[in-house]
Amino acid sequence: MGIGDRDNRLKNATVNGQAVTWNIMGNVKNARYDYLVLDSYETTESDPSQRHLYLFTLHQGQPQVLYSQAHLADSDQLDFKETENQDLSQGFARYLNPENRDSGQTSDGTIAGPSDLRRDHIAQVMQSYGKAQGQTYQAATPATALSYYDLAVPDQVLNQAKVDGQAASFQFYGMQLGKSDLSYEVSAIYVRQDGKQVIAFVKRHNHAYILEATAQPDQEGQVSFQTTQNPDLMSAFD
Repeated sequence: MGIGDRDNRLKNATVNGQAVTWNIMGNVKNARYDYLVLDSYETTESDPSQRHLYLFTLHQGQPQVLYSQAHLADSDQLDFKETENQDLSQGFARYLNPENRDSGQTSDGTIAGPSDLRRDHIAQVMQSYGKAQGQTYQAATPATALSYYDLAVPDQVLNQAKVDGQAASFQFYGMQLGKSDLSYEVSAIYVRQDGKQVIAFVKRHNHAYILEATAQPDQEGQVSFQTTQNPDLMSAFD
């Protein structure tokens, strides 16, 4: 059983002894929460006193690594504190910073973002596109606090999305959002400043696509993307 299971092992977990609300990336139901859990790691030392459960989270929009000496099996005893391991905290913050200059690859199998060269080229294309449209667009990552209508981007928007009428799933910064065999790898996702347009640069089976959503989400919070062949945007993949 994992962090994102239906019974929500974090439901009664506390931070520094205080009750908080949790949301799990890929299982986000609403935008009201104290901590958004992006990833987790559970150590397996034989000595129980050396075991730790780590949560890689966003708290008030800021990266925060929490740990507990109880395991998920002890869900009624989970109390978390912020780690004092600066290497771990700073590494997590650097990973989430959209201005960082890492390669998007990690040696230990942890989550990794799109490469800088691709991301920077897309940013240049979006800047030119925004000027031509008289609009401003912002790049979204797990660390940003952007919204499309009332849905958080990327987590809520991608978690229940359709592409050309078909349910879809997405890989973004190593996280799986949505449940469908129609799966896309997200290189970048942008939100118009008024929060009423989302543009996603994606790949599937080595083919590049631009997905665009402008319609208001339906009553269940589902977003409908349409593929577009806008040549100005497609140049991002040149």
